Amino acid sequence: MLLAGCSAEVAPGLTFTPAQDYGNRGDITVSAEVLSGNEHNGFHAKAGKVRFFQDGIEVNSAEQKLTEKTGYYRVGASNSHELAGKTISVAVYADDPQDTVKCAIKVTGEDHPVHHSEQAEGKGSAYCQVKLSSGPYQLPAGASGESKHSH
Repeated sequence: MLLAGCSAEVAPGLTFTPAQDYGNRGDITVSAEVLSGNEHNGFHAKAGKVRFFQDGIEVNSAEQKLTEKTGYYRVGASNSHELAGKTISVAVYADDPQDTVKCAIKVTGEDHPVHHSEQAEGKGSAYCQVKLSSGPYQLPAGASGESKHSH
């Protein structure tokens, strides 16, 4: 009997590219931030690290330095259908274990007005993940997804 999941592979062309914001419908976007301070004196953004995983496998050269401003990362793949059923995970780390860390993953299907998002907050680190349903996702890198709609 073959055990599913033992030979998981990263989807071809999977990338996490810095972005300006959450993007548009069809985009899969990760946000990450590290904050120090408190509600009384205010928070200020700090640098940190962010790591990306697909189905528990760290994506090659995925650890990125997080700058002082909120970091957004757009998920891309050679073929958006390759991401169907995959689990995308994000881990964000602060250099100071007392800092507040936040992460979120926003997924919006092209034909669904309601988006799905997962978010987490913690001290020193935060981790969030989302399992992707079948697309279609509108991904960068010339994704050529064929979507069949029956009405």
